[in-house]
Order: sequence, then C-alpha cells, then structure tokens
Amino acid sequence: MKDLKIALIGNMNNNFFVLARYLRDEGFNCGVFALPYEPAHFSANSDSNSEEDIQLVQVLPWGNAQDLFSLSPNTINAQFEEYNFFIACGTAPAFLTKAGIAVDLFIPYGSDLYLLPFAIPKNPLKWLSNLHFRKFQKRGIKGAAAVSIADNATVFQNALNKIGFKGLVLKSGVPMVYAPHKIKHEVFSKEDEVPKKRIKILHPSRHAWKTEKDPVSLKDNNKLFEGVALFITNHPSIEVIVYTMEYGSDINASKELIAELGIERNVKWFPTMARKDLMSLYHEVDIVVGELRNSWFTYGVIYEAMVAAKPVIHYRKDDLYTDLKLYPMYSASSAQQVCDRLSEYAENPQNGNRIGYEARSWYFEECVQKVIVDIEGLLKRKLQG
Repeated sequence: MKDLKIALIGNMNNNFFVLARYLRDEGFNCGVFALPYEPAHFSANSDSNSEEDIQLVQVLPWGNAQDLFSLSPNTINAQFEEYNFFIACGTAPAFLTKAGIAVDLFIPYGSDLYLLPFAIPKNPLKWLSNLHFRKFQKRGIKGAAAVSIADNATVFQNALNKIGFKGLVLKSGVPMVYAPHKIKHEVFSKEDEVPKKRIKILHPSRHAWKTEKDPVSLKDNNKLFEGVALFITNHPSIEVIVYTMEYGSDINASKELIAELGIERNVKWFPTMARKDLMSLYHEVDIVVGELRNSWFTYGVIYEAMVAAKPVIHYRKDDLYTDLKLYPMYSASSAQQVCDRLSEYAENPQNGNRIGYEARSWYFEECVQKVIVDIEGLLKRKLQG
C-alpha cells in the first residue's frame, strides 16, 4: 500500500503541506503541488524552516480557472505520471478530470466546493473559459471516490447535493497544523488556581464583519471588541490586551470601532505573518478568539490554538454535530457572551488550561489519526480495485 505515490494538489491554508508531512511520518511517499493563485503566506516557507519539508512542495505553472480552457490533457498527465493516488482541493478536480484522472479524495477548504463550481464571473470575456472550468470542476467533484469535510454546514451539504455527489463522505477533514505527535501533558501550576489579573487574547482571524459581501465569510470581529469593552467595564482591575492581525477587508472598520469603544490601548496590531511565526504568538497568550458569526466545527484558528493548548472562544452550534465527538471550548456568538466567557476564564484559569490541553489531545486523536486511517482505507480500496 505504501508503494503507491500520493499527489496532493492545492495548498490553500497550507493544508496539504501539513497533511503530506503527517503522511510522510507514517511512511507514505507523497508530493504537494501548490496552485499559483494561493496567497504567499500559505507557502511552505511560511510553515517550516526545514529544507526536507519544503522540498515536498512545488508550485504548478498553471491552476487558475482560466488556464483550463487552453491547457492540454497531455500537459496535466505529464505532470502527474509518477503518481497513482490523487488528493485534491481548490481548482484541482477540474484539471485532473480534464486529463482523465479520477479524484481519489476531495478535501475542500470551502469556496472550492460551495462557490467555484457555480460562480459566473462579471467579466463577459471570461464567460467561455469559466463555463469550461465549471463543467469540469463539477464533474471532478461528482466523480471523486470520497469527499472529506469536518463540518455539517448546510452550505457544504447543499453544494454536494447540487453537484450530485454520491460517493463516500468522510468526516475527518484535514489537519491544518503540523506538530510532533508526542507532546507531554503539562502539569498545571499553583498559579493557574489564582484568578487572573491580566488576560492576553489572540484574535488572528481575518477582519470581515462590515463590508464583506459573502455571508459565509463573515467573522463578526466587532463582537470581540464590544465584548472586551464590556469586560473591561465590569472588571476594571483586570488588564486586557488583544493581539490581532492587519488582515481582511474590514481592518479600518475594526480600528474605528476600537477607537469608538475607547480600547485602543488594549489592542495591539500585527502584520499578516507566516504560521511558523504566528505559532510563537499563540504561546504568549492566555486565550484565543475565533469566529463569532457562523457555526463552524473546525478551521485553521481552532487547530492552531489546539496545537498550542490554548482554550478558544468561538461560535459552535452543537446540535449540528451530533455525529461528531465534540472538543472542549467556550462558545459565544454575541458581545455579551464574549464578556461572559472571558469572565469565566478570569475566575477559573485552571479550567481554561484544562480545556486547552484536552482540545490538543482531541486534535491528534480525532483529526490527525482519523485522516490517516481514512486515507489508508481509500488506498486499500484502490488496490483491491
């Protein structure tokens, strides 16, 4: 089974670079093919300093949706002639399908499932190439042996139904952060039993709450800052600092809100940074705040916090995930709830730390190990014909 060579095509969020390293650790032979439209901060260099790791990844000279129309199937086949098992995200299903290559596992990052197969460009000059792309993207997803999503979000289920996907649906998703499997479970110190006098919060999510047009992309960052302002009013003796990133369409809107709330001195802004640098920031804070608008089971910020063993505040509607094992966290979807969760953490930081460490164990058991088992199962099925 491990003689098969695995191609992971696409690397949005560095998802497949992370997955490739976990597969390599298990003895699999694999390579990652990044797509040219993926942001620079999702490059392999942004996630690792190891040359051995970085050599797993190469960037394809094609991969934009408009490239498909003029690209020959022979060019695509020549790129992947050494490979015999294909894991895809982004635009990859369309390119593989045009070359007559079946997708063995589609692991969408989001818009590649609910938007790309259906979106019509505003520019009429792109209509023909886009029609060509959408046809092959739908065909590639529909014909995939399996799709893996770690979320029961209606937007994903509706897209699969609309495409007519009838294959195997897995729930392992993709591990988004690479870290050693064996990490000692730290013993809580006596300091953890004392109510907090200072709370450092990390909010690395993209700022998208005021001008963002896509409802799926809304983060409701405003609720964090409004909740922090409430908390400061209710707990004037506790020092609060929020670390956040200059990332997203609503950076200025967030800065204006912060000024209106009078909490400018409580917020420190950082430029968008590579994950290998961002992870060091996770280890400096007490608690992490993710998205407060849509209920998502997991996403990059959640996994990063888990690996760092930090408790997370975000919105999760648990009745959507009755078939999944839940990880511990603080749930909030309003400014008042953010304030309340911060109060809970401040009064009992030891419980917050327990949440962080238990969530880290969940990550390795329920995400990393499960996706490896799922891929092994698909490899066996392929070998058996």
